[in-house]
Amino acid sequence: MAVRQIFIPASKPPYWSETSVSFEWHPGLSTSQKMKSVQSLHESAKIRFPNISLLEVSTKSDIQMGVQLSAFNLYLEQSTLGIVPFEAAFQSSKVYRMHGQITEALRLGPREAKSYARTIDRDDQLLGFQWNERVWPLEPKSWFYDWLYIQALLTSAQHLIGNIREFGGFTDIEFNPLKSFNCQARTCAIVASSHDDSQLSQWIQHPELLLGDPQGLTTQVRLF
Repeated sequence: MAVRQIFIPASKPPYWSETSVSFEWHPGLSTSQKMKSVQSLHESAKIRFPNISLLEVSTKSDIQMGVQLSAFNLYLEQSTLGIVPFEAAFQSSKVYRMHGQITEALRLGPREAKSYARTIDRDDQLLGFQWNERVWPLEPKSWFYDWLYIQALLTSAQHLIGNIREFGGFTDIEFNPLKSFNCQARTCAIVASSHDDSQLSQWIQHPELLLGDPQGLTTQVRLF
């Protein structure tokens, strides 16, 4: 047996809730085995939430839309290089105590950028993030990731946003909360909670609204 999270849209900040579901795990690294685990997870979730339609958001999704929404398949615009992979953008935004900002990761592919950042994580301390001259704190957790993912959706997958709102719950079979907090399924739940694309645009222009902080006080903390 294994446990994974179901992320559900919510009407108030932080615009998501989660619940854990136990299900039968199908061991193995192949895509077919992961897809079996996804099916098992969704079947177990349906017992508790029979009226919620679920979307697996990962490259292991059995729905093409879920694959397209994987962080590895999204893009956004960087001020110098133009259109870049989302994962490379996120990893290159990391600022460490010794290495500083690892902007070199921006020129790597999605998986290579993630692997490169992991090698630095082993012997350095992450201080925060910086993207297009803006500095972001580590707390609240996933704030920067969610904001950047939403921007990537608006840049490269806007045609899918309406479809995201049709689902009542989201999963990511690869997500392990013991190892990380950022999760593309959680961000999709946030997107599904939005009324329309104009609200998403407001969140991009005023990230503090994602936190329920209309005064923007949380954005004024000096980090490093």
